[in-house]
Amino acid sequence: GLEGYVIRGPMQPVCINGQPCEEPFAATFHVKQGGNAIQHFTSGADGYFVVYLEPGAYEIVPDEAAPVHQPAQQARAISVGETGLTLVEISFDTGIR
Repeated sequence: GLEGYVIRGPMQPVCINGQPCEEPFAATFHVKQGGNAIQHFTSGADGYFVVYLEPGAYEIVPDEAAPVHQPAQQARAISVGETGLTLVEISFDTGIR
């Protein structure tokens, strides 16, 4: 399976050293394999999620209603390991400039 956090950023047009420019991302995500949607999950307010998947290569794609720039074009490649939960942090672009 897959366990981790999703974040989004930047959250302001100008990022300042020492101040966070990303934030946890609560949304629904689709898991695709070979271009086919096979599962979905929703991250919590803190960005945390767990989704149970067989070992293999997948894409994680934000739902079209997710508050990021062009969600369908932000697929992130993920590889799930053979045993246990694979830990990840996935970042998405808000489009703020």
